[in-house]
Amino acid sequence: MKQAIKTHWALNSKDLPVYLAMPLAGFLVGQIILFLVLRLLGDPSDGWFPIATLLALIIGMICAAIFAGFSFLTRYQMALSMGRTRKPQIAAEALFSLVRSAVLVLEVWLLSLLDKALHSLLYPELSIELSPAAFLQLQAITACLLIPTVCSLLIAGILGRFGKKAGAVLYFAFLAVCILGPRLIGHIQPDSLADRVFSAVFGIPPLAMIAVCGLLLVLLVWAAVRMLLTMRVTFP
Repeated sequence: MKQAIKTHWALNSKDLPVYLAMPLAGFLVGQIILFLVLRLLGDPSDGWFPIATLLALIIGMICAAIFAGFSFLTRYQMALSMGRTRKPQIAAEALFSLVRSAVLVLEVWLLSLLDKALHSLLYPELSIELSPAAFLQLQAITACLLIPTVCSLLIAGILGRFGKKAGAVLYFAFLAVCILGPRLIGHIQPDSLADRVFSAVFGIPPLAMIAVCGLLLVLLVWAAVRMLLTMRVTFP
């Protein structure tokens, strides 16, 4: 196990600067958008929203969840073709994914401090609608650590078990959620069935919601590990 972790770290740590660059790029794009909106198109009475911090967080978590899943599958198949055992490789990936997510959260926290400092420097007259720290509460940090780890294992398991067709399904499903999801939510009518479902879900007590989400994550991890343990090695 120790050897698998050392080898996994040696291989994957080389890609860490790339993962760190993605949230930084999102942060810079967010700052440009914010400047254009507030200084060229905005109204002096508009409030300031930390869109740069939000973009950095979203892009960082997408990279840690999706891109990491594809990368892990390739290296996992390579390791198996070289005679390595499966369980240590899966455990090493899960551990490294947690560490990578923690580093990305730390980076986003530092960027949130910079975001707030830039507000004081560039837009002192604008009120703060939402503090950047709101994106880094305990619940959000926990989700940012666990969800990318589970998703990367699950994506690698699905692609390894079912092949490229499953990858295409995942890709189009992701696009559908990103494009159609906000539109559908925006068209929900009051007192409709969808509105009652959303109200019921978000009305669940916090402890019960934590228990349900925890159970769901456990089931997803079990499914991902099961697929990774039974998939065929197709790496040449």
